[in-house]
Amino acid sequence: MGKTYRRYGSKNRHNRRKGEWDKFSKRGVRNDAKRTTSAVNRLIEVGEFKGAKAMLLVALYEHPKNIYFINLYIKVCGMLRDLGAAEEMMYRAVKMGIADKITYSSMIGTCLRNGMDSKAEEIFHMAAEAEKADAHMYSKIMNC
Repeated sequence: MGKTYRRYGSKNRHNRRKGEWDKFSKRGVRNDAKRTTSAVNRLIEVGEFKGAKAMLLVALYEHPKNIYFINLYIKVCGMLRDLGAAEEMMYRAVKMGIADKITYSSMIGTCLRNGMDSKAEEIFHMAAEAEKADAHMYSKIMNC
């Protein structure tokens, strides 16, 4: 007498799970945005900031209103000390109405890293006017 492989319906359950995964992947659960963010974070970890910035520019061309890409782009520009590009992206997010606390906080951090304390205070006041300021941003400004 041999072993039975259909015990407890494992083969059917496996096929059903595989079918469900196929359904989810067609819907875009594991989408390009997640993969792009992971790839950019890996590039940042190894210090390849220019490559990360280039990848984010391509991603922003495809998804111009993705706030996660915008915030990550501001962070990478801060690491590259490219204040002009970071500032331009922040103002673009503000103009589109999608800027959030992280956008302002990232820009404040970028300004402080580049020694632009007065610009950081100006952005903090912009965040306060937009009701996006919080205690974390305030402590960043006070500790500079």
